[in-house]
Amino acid sequence: MAIDTPKGQGLIQIRTNCSILNTPDSQAPPRKYQVPSVDSACRILKAVCGADQPLPMSGITRIAQTSRTTTMRIVSSLCDNGFLARDDNGRISAGAALGMLGARIPGTSDLRQRATPILEQLAATICETAHLAVPLETHCLLQQVVDSPEPIRVASRPGTLVDYHCSSTGKSILAFRRDLVLRLRTSPELAKRTRNTLTTWPALEAELERVRTRGYAVDEEEYHPGVRCVGAPVRDNSGKIIAAIGVTGATNRLTKRRIPAVAKQLISAANQLASTF
Repeated sequence: MAIDTPKGQGLIQIRTNCSILNTPDSQAPPRKYQVPSVDSACRILKAVCGADQPLPMSGITRIAQTSRTTTMRIVSSLCDNGFLARDDNGRISAGAALGMLGARIPGTSDLRQRATPILEQLAATICETAHLAVPLETHCLLQQVVDSPEPIRVASRPGTLVDYHCSSTGKSILAFRRDLVLRLRTSPELAKRTRNTLTTWPALEAELERVRTRGYAVDEEEYHPGVRCVGAPVRDNSGKIIAAIGVTGATNRLTKRRIPAVAKQLISAANQLASTF
């Protein structure tokens, strides 16, 4: 998260005059350049993203029409860079990096489109930055952000990956998604962001129980010093937690005294978003 202040309005334009010679080379159509390994990587990504469930390596090889060796090398590189993910059985699914990139493409998410007017209302009412987070395997993804109307604000950009254990939206999701907790518990370490970060599983489990009891989560300067966040979970029409809505502000403005009222507004906003399904 970063402190975002209004930028200057100055603009410098540099104009250059140039002429293009009408030579045979300049008139010729551009040549088509292809990189076979990139083409293969694209086919592999399309195969994995188009599948209804994680694919075994043999399935990727068949669908993408690549050799076994080529598939293994490309999949390994894509996994290392977060574009694909490998589960305990060696099956391959889409990775967090694809979700992060997808969040930056306007109009690609129905959930984001549904949430935007609700977030706009929250930001205008609470006068703090509002955001929508969705769960991925090991992190939350900020899918939409509506900045505070205040000239100085705390905000992250859409597409940012956020730790579950020290963010309000992350804890809002984890409290009701045991499947994600079990996946995260394969790693005994919880990254320490500030002196307030919960870095042990017993402490985090106790905090998640409090979230379940009150229906919302609070980040008490656990991610960044001087920044407080409040989050509430969003359910789909089957009752499953599919996202969380949160607000973020500096502690001197989003005070502890405001938390109950802000949480009430968040829960109402989360229920409003859930009612659109």
